[in-house]
Amino acid sequence: MRLTWLPTWLLALALPAAGVTFVQSNAMNGSGASGVVTLGTAPAAGDVLMVLVGNSASITVTGVTGAAASYARLAHSSVNRNMEIWCGVATSGSAVTVNLTGSAGVLVISVVQFHNATCTVDGSFQAATGSVITATTGTVTTTNSSDLVIGAWKGAGNYASGPTAGFTGISSNTAFSSTGAYLLNAGAGSYSTSWGLSGASVWDAVLVAVRGVPQQSGGTLIVW
Repeated sequence: MRLTWLPTWLLALALPAAGVTFVQSNAMNGSGASGVVTLGTAPAAGDVLMVLVGNSASITVTGVTGAAASYARLAHSSVNRNMEIWCGVATSGSAVTVNLTGSAGVLVISVVQFHNATCTVDGSFQAATGSVITATTGTVTTTNSSDLVIGAWKGAGNYASGPTAGFTGISSNTAFSSTGAYLLNAGAGSYSTSWGLSGASVWDAVLVAVRGVPQQSGGTLIVW
């Protein structure tokens, strides 16, 4: 019998990283000072929940609760409309509640679950605003080898097309005046996306990258 210690860097040559994966999403389109989105299945503990909130510019999010112990705001823009992205690590439950500083005439909330992601931002979030028929995010620059890049916009008009640049649209909210998109396992580089609107209108857009779950450090003992 021989014992061989293989370092992680050598194992990485043969074994692929697990990678970030999309699990599920749900959304609501309504109004008021708060909103609740319930996922179809209770998220697995440790998975990441991204909460995308779009509403009136004068009203912002005071907090997010439910399905995770706590949430942190990762991105925001509130020039023409208010668009925010919050992140939490799932613990138990499937209902997520968003509370606002006031009552919004239009409130769009999307909750998206990802596996093998974290809430650790890679680089810095980007905010953009405009009044044209295409809502385009700023460009995020990442240094990590496997990121989740996620973005969203909120405008006065409705969604018509997109996203672009290889991003995947969040199917639970494509008919609303605020939609989101994500890119899985993005390597180090620069990323941006855009959406076509039903007509020229004011909008705010945000984009942020978070790190995937890192590979295990150390090595592995092989017995043969």
